[in-house]
Amino acid sequence: MTHFIDVLLVGCSMAALVPALTLAAQVVAAMLARNAYKNRATSQRGRVAIIVPAHNETRMLPGTLAALFRQIGGGDRIVVVADNCSDDTAQVAETLGAEVVIRNNDVHRGKGYAMARGVEYLARHCPPDVVVFVDADCLVAQGAIQKLTSAALSTGRPVQARYLLQAPPRAGLGVRVSEFAVRLKNHIRPSGGDLLAMPCGLTGSGMAFPWSTVRSVELATSNIVEDLALGINLTLMGHSPIYCADALVTSPLPLAESSHTNQRKRWEQGHLATIVRKVPTLLISAVRQQSWKCFAAALDLLVLPLTLLLLVQSALLVVDLLWTGQGGSGWPLSLQIVSLLLISGSISIAWHMHGRDLLTVRDFFYVPLYVMKKIPMYWRIGMGDRVGWTRTERD
Repeated sequence: MTHFIDVLLVGCSMAALVPALTLAAQVVAAMLARNAYKNRATSQRGRVAIIVPAHNETRMLPGTLAALFRQIGGGDRIVVVADNCSDDTAQVAETLGAEVVIRNNDVHRGKGYAMARGVEYLARHCPPDVVVFVDADCLVAQGAIQKLTSAALSTGRPVQARYLLQAPPRAGLGVRVSEFAVRLKNHIRPSGGDLLAMPCGLTGSGMAFPWSTVRSVELATSNIVEDLALGINLTLMGHSPIYCADALVTSPLPLAESSHTNQRKRWEQGHLATIVRKVPTLLISAVRQQSWKCFAAALDLLVLPLTLLLLVQSALLVVDLLWTGQGGSGWPLSLQIVSLLLISGSISIAWHMHGRDLLTVRDFFYVPLYVMKKIPMYWRIGMGDRVGWTRTERD
């Protein structure tokens, strides 16, 4: 029995090493890369259509459209899909000069259906060369549309912008930790992954697709992390996305604790479900196709959201400590210490590169308390409590 537990714990600790090594490789590569994609940029510019899925976004939409209209030229279009709206989103978009598609469907709800409806509309009305998806609550930095369009046309692949969520000025520690976690996931890791020839995960806004690619992939889905699943499906199809850090898209994080908690719960619940559904498929495809892209996408997916990653790794450390104290093998504990050192080192490097404006050294002493506060949320997810797609309320 003792030997069996030793083997089991060694296996768990070796499995825990996989995301730790992946995270460390991406962060270290990000230090060296400084986004290697820059050298592949061109001035190529085709006809672009920007699709803006919008659900009750009257307040945020004018700023989003104003930034977009400053970046388009003759032959370009902005299409707002007013999806199941109960406010005047459609009227506001039309007044501001966008083409408007109204979609009402109480059964098929979610951004994926709105995206698909926008593409269907374009297919019937002069298809563009490139389609860019931008959420209705985002601010697109000047020049970002040109950079995304150029990258998509020159490579023939989907392109993800640097999509960051920003904490309000008076945000507490939890919201600031979330902003740092998003920087790590949406910028630092993709920057390193670009150098390692890993696919870039799609993050929901600032996504550009050649027309032939966006027409070939299924968009109409109620998946609560439709962007994550879409990037994996494209990789499986041989159209792995690339990262363009020069194209910046930002969106505000909610300040209200309830909105912030629901948003995190939805993302993390969706991430865990996607691991279960997609990692086996990616690994099988990696073997059959001898594809590094599919294997790398599986590795990237196994890196859990930051707080959950720390919680799981710490829990394994406690179990290994207890077992070693009972006279069990020291190998599981040694392996788990290596994992935590890799993760801690990666977070420290990432913070030094892109987090010192958000978190002070003192803040890190409170991070364990923040992680522990999230245990009830993970417990509810484990017990089957699910969150469907809902609009995140902004402050």
